[in-house]
Amino acid sequence: MINLPKNPDPYDPFHKSALETHAQLNGAGLDVEVIPEPVERRVKSIDFVASYANYYACNGAIIAAQFGDSETDKVAQDTLQKHYPDREIVTLNVDHLGELGGGIHCATQQMPAA
Repeated sequence: MINLPKNPDPYDPFHKSALETHAQLNGAGLDVEVIPEPVERRVKSIDFVASYANYYACNGAIIAAQFGDSETDKVAQDTLQKHYPDREIVTLNVDHLGELGGGIHCATQQMPAA
């Protein structure tokens, strides 16, 4: 799964990176599901990465982001449900995580001992 914007900014480094990743995955013969990035979102900062691909798979559920764009939030939820039919898809407002540079998957990872 990869996020690509509906109306890309050719100067956006996140968009450029997403296109390169998509090309590499397709080049490796993988079938990549594309989910559009949200157009309408609560956080307007250019540094905020609104990625639906940053989700967490746990026992019986998928914990995923919603960014306030009802159309793309629904597309992401439906796509995850298609790929995880036996799990509940739980979406949360993760704006505070994103403003700090992370997402749900990032926040659930282990911290190494200092």
